[in-house]
Amino acid sequence: MNFFEELKRVIKDNGIIATYTLAAGVRFAFVEAGFYIGDGPVFGRKSGGTIASLDINNISKNIPINDERTIALSDAGIPFRDPNLDFNTEKILENRSEERSLARHNYKISSAVQTPIFFWGGCF
Repeated sequence: MNFFEELKRVIKDNGIIATYTLAAGVRFAFVEAGFYIGDGPVFGRKSGGTIASLDINNISKNIPINDERTIALSDAGIPFRDPNLDFNTEKILENRSEERSLARHNYKISSAVQTPIFFWGGCF
């Protein structure tokens, strides 16, 4: 079980998780585990963090459309995985790099591509 699945297991149905991060990988991992995500409040910087909940009614502000595209379309949204919560940093980074390489040009575009690309018809 990964960390985000564990969060889903222990959170109350109406619970909220708030994090300072905007990282595409973290946001994707929340979605992959079954959470709804939204933008969190702004504290001391230009952007808010991330709010996650199993109850969509707890999400009051959507994430920006460009962030949503990054999560859905690019390999930047592939999270850092540690299925049994026992990998060291190097193993986690190595596995993510491999997963990103396999996904790139298969069902995700490279995060290095700067031109917006839109997929239509069942790619995800």
